[in-house]
Amino acid sequence: MSAAPKQSFSDTEITDLCAIAGIMIPASAAYAVPAADDATIMADVVASVGPDFDAVCDALGELSGLAGGSFAALDSARRSL
Repeated sequence: MSAAPKQSFSDTEITDLCAIAGIMIPASAAYAVPAADDATIMADVVASVGPDFDAVCDALGELSGLAGGSFAALDSARRSL
């Protein structure tokens, strides 16, 4: 019997996804909006991945490989390279 397909992100994947989102969409004081790594926004993103789940997991895995571990664990200077 094969294992059930993975249906949720690991804590590390969520942390890395938050780090990426925060870099891509920073907070704006001018528009009074939070960054994309805001907890409410990320909860919606994680819940809305749907059919793209496997592709997102693959991308996070590639990023983790390039980072030599968790992308979010890198300092800000290394994240921007």
